[in-house]
Amino acid sequence: MKVELITNGTILNEKKAQQLIDAGLDVLWVSLDGATPDSLVMCAWEQELPVIIDNLKQLFKMRKGGHFPKPEIGVAFVAMKRNIADLPKIIKLGHTFGAKYYSVSNVQPATPDMQDDRLYLRTMRNIAYLPSPCCQNSASRKWISTMIPKRVD
Repeated sequence: MKVELITNGTILNEKKAQQLIDAGLDVLWVSLDGATPDSLVMCAWEQELPVIIDNLKQLFKMRKGGHFPKPEIGVAFVAMKRNIADLPKIIKLGHTFGAKYYSVSNVQPATPDMQDDRLYLRTMRNIAYLPSPCCQNSASRKWISTMIPKRVD
């Protein structure tokens, strides 16, 4: 069984890092939605970013050697209009603390003011999701058309 944990990294100090290593955690995912404190303005931990990065670098050094040191580190990035430009910076930042995995997901708006920050409407209008001329089954076309959100202006 593979055990994974996701965190925002704010309390990942040396003691907690050692406990995770000793417990045999397979993958530690850290949620980073911006590469600079300025891009994390809407997040509660914007002032903690340098501490989070230092904690992850420390964890990276503390892991046991070998070809497959544990825990492996992953970065979970929730893509939004306001932070999508940070994605290349997030990947570069992840390399500084040994991130092996990257997960990019679309924001699911929790509040009305987040509606304008979502990217998935563009994705659902991608040609890959549009009805195919070779797929003439009306049930398939109906199902696909329900999956494409109507444009909200």
